[in-house]
Amino acid sequence: MVAAEYFRWLPHRVAYSRPPDRQLATVLMVGIYLAVFGWLVAYVVRLMQRARALAQEVRADAVRSLAHDLKNALFAISGYADMITAESQPTSRAHAQRIGFLASETAALLTNMIDATSAEARPLIVREETVAPAELLRKVQRWFDGAASDLGVTITVSATDAPKFCLADGALLERALNNLVNNALRHTSTGGHIELGCRAEDESIVWWVRDTGQGIHPDLLRRIFVPFVSGVSSPTAGQHSGLGLYIVQRIAEAHGGEASVESVLGRGSCFTIRFPPRLPQTSLP
Repeated sequence: MVAAEYFRWLPHRVAYSRPPDRQLATVLMVGIYLAVFGWLVAYVVRLMQRARALAQEVRADAVRSLAHDLKNALFAISGYADMITAESQPTSRAHAQRIGFLASETAALLTNMIDATSAEARPLIVREETVAPAELLRKVQRWFDGAASDLGVTITVSATDAPKFCLADGALLERALNNLVNNALRHTSTGGHIELGCRAEDESIVWWVRDTGQGIHPDLLRRIFVPFVSGVSSPTAGQHSGLGLYIVQRIAEAHGGEASVESVLGRGSCFTIRFPPRLPQTSLP
């Protein structure tokens, strides 16, 4: 009976013939109920967000710890490969160089994974230094020459229009270019060609990696820089994390720029990093 009397005053049960003061009291009561309910919902949502953030941080810590241990082992392998390279016969030296290359590539993959899992907690920090674009491009070319030769792919550098110097984080730029060349090698067949380049434009410095590989399907282009997305047309797509291009985008954004791609299926792709030009004082006229 009490419950029936109580529910009589809810808004959908109140007749318009009721006294205005009772109608107002009912509206106020419902408003209080809704406010309390809204507060409870917001409180539950906050708890869920805190639990999610804690779970993500625990996962990131676990990944960082595992990656750190694995990288230590890989650096040891790379060190022994360097020793073999210095002391062995030419054939063994080539095998040792390949072992060192694969160990370094795996270490880079672990670094990508660490950055991807802690993107929100640990944003990329740009440590500006004077970078010589042509020298950096040739360094990347030399690093991949052996692997490209094994695959029957040629790598060239185009730096005619590049500035002599610019301000950037050389280590991050080298890492981005390494990711792009590594991606190009996976999707370029024997007899193909990869070009590394840099040029100065009015409003930006442009770095690119162009290949004559398989190209990218238009449906995939829209999400190619999304984490864990890999080229579906690649026969080795399932063997790669899909983090390399995501890291390239983050590095470009950390420099105040952007990463983009143009591709024609069956003809190849061109990945571009573009950011505002910042020249060191010593290079200014």
